Amino acid sequence: MDNQTTANTLPAVPTRWPGAFGIYEYSKNAVKFNLNPLLLFAVASLIITFLPELFLSKGDNGSGFISILVNVLGLVLQIAITIIVLKAVKRERISANEAFSQSTKFIVKYFFLMILLGLAAAASLLLFIVPFFIVMPRLILAPYFMIDKNLGIGESINKSWEQTKGHSLKVWGILGVTFLMAIACLLLVGIYFLFMYTASSAILYFFVTSGSINQETHASSPSPKPLSEQN
Repeated sequence: MDNQTTANTLPAVPTRWPGAFGIYEYSKNAVKFNLNPLLLFAVASLIITFLPELFLSKGDNGSGFISILVNVLGLVLQIAITIIVLKAVKRERISANEAFSQSTKFIVKYFFLMILLGLAAAASLLLFIVPFFIVMPRLILAPYFMIDKNLGIGESINKSWEQTKGHSLKVWGILGVTFLMAIACLLLVGIYFLFMYTASSAILYFFVTSGSINQETHASSPSPKPLSEQN
């Protein structure tokens, strides 16, 4: 079976977890589904990462405003990318304009969610590091719950904590593979693989929420007519 055939028959979300490396093909299919807007925002995120350095090197005038603007824009792009990959895994098309527009309504909630997750990470690290490896995998899907279900901050954290029970190793597996691909970016070829792995956490999100993709697909499919109506 060639790669094209495999891509066409591969489901959006695996019914059995294939491992952090095995999830790559699923992620690649999702990324390709909404490739253009995702690539646009990924490049934009990379560009604004270096903007403060470019401006700050010219002097301090206006550097505070520029830093705030860049951080806000970076947050919006991060949310937009999450929206795009969630749509891609669900096999729903979305344009860059739509993703950007939808991301703006999450800015405040997402900002405070990131602060709380950062505080949780810092606090767990201070507790002799071990709690960090227990706590963080249980919270990592909170942004997906917030954006996909439009939940509040506390609800998103609670849902992530509940649904990731028993899946911590899967989270660390994805983070480990992402780290390896990031290192491979030094050889440039890793950039492609890292980009195609963008949807891995979104796929994990749908995997741990008990096949919600399949449920939505069945719900949107027309019900077969009774035999009495077919005759």
